[in-house]
Parts: sequence; C-alpha cells; structure tokens
Amino acid sequence: MTEKYFINLNKKISGNLLCIGLNNKKIIDKLLSNENLTRFVLIDVNLGGTGSGSINKMMDKKIYLCDIKKTFNKKKMDYIICNSESVKNELVGFVKDSIYINSNMMYLYGNINSVDVDNLIYRYTRYGSRVNKIIDGDDFILEISNERVKTPFYKNIFYVVIDYLYSLKNEIFTLIMK
Repeated sequence: MTEKYFINLNKKISGNLLCIGLNNKKIIDKLLSNENLTRFVLIDVNLGGTGSGSINKMMDKKIYLCDIKKTFNKKKMDYIICNSESVKNELVGFVKDSIYINSNMMYLYGNINSVDVDNLIYRYTRYGSRVNKIIDGDDFILEISNERVKTPFYKNIFYVVIDYLYSLKNEIFTLIMK
C-alpha cells in the first residue's frame, strides 16, 4: 500500500524533499526521476545517519536526527517522507524539529503495531497541524499539513517537558508490569 501511495504522490511533489529511513529502492528511483524536485536529501538512519543529496550533491556528510534543526533552516523543506521505525527512539525531539523545518506536507508511515499512532496525531495537532490518518491492515500513513504552523520557543519547551514525562510514565509502568 505504501509503495503505490508514494509512487502516486511523486507526481504532486515539487521543491525540497527530505526522506528519513526510506529504504524502498523503487520509490527512491521514482523520486530521483522527478524533475520538479530542486533538492532531494535522503537520510538513512540505520547506516549511521548518512545523508546524500542525489540531485545536486548538496549533502555528502553525516546527518543525525538530533541535528536536523541545525542542518536545515526554518521552513526550508517543502515535503518530508519519514519511516516511523527510524525515528521512534527520538520521537520527542523529532516532532518539534519536523514542524520547525517543514513548510508544506509531511508523510509519516510505518507499522501500526510499532508506534502509538493516536499519540503521534495528538503531538502534531497540538501545534495546529492538520493530520489525516490512512490505515490499511497493519500499515498506516499520516498526512500532516504544516502550512501556517508556528513553533514558539516557550511552547516547544513546554511540550518537550510534557512528552518526556509521558515517556517516563510509560517506562515506569512497563517496568512495574514486568
């Protein structure tokens, strides 16, 4: 389902594209053949965060998820395609950083059993993003619209503290249950 979805989505994408954890060769080849892309950055988190700018060779250095906000300027990436498996360990910081660098649409996909999808939707909607959820069997795709979303400094700090407390509470409950 995700392969067909992103191949059809390729026709609509233009501008700057950031892909995180995308490992489907067919989708990558289709995105590379898209002439409307001005900048294409592919980050493979499993290989140590190596980034490669395949269209105009802009990125040939290591990019880590915690440094995405420093690497890319505010609202400079038009589209983001992200695998939820790649960012599930750094989800607290990734939500605020992805909203900071994204100016148009973000697509988050993965297995519904690996990530709490409702919690992800809650984290993005509290910033004012519009989220559309597509579920097909065990797979999900979140279409997140970050147009006209603001990220004030104090609001980010408040949400990060709440997210860390939520994560800590979940870890304590799992330890108690074991």
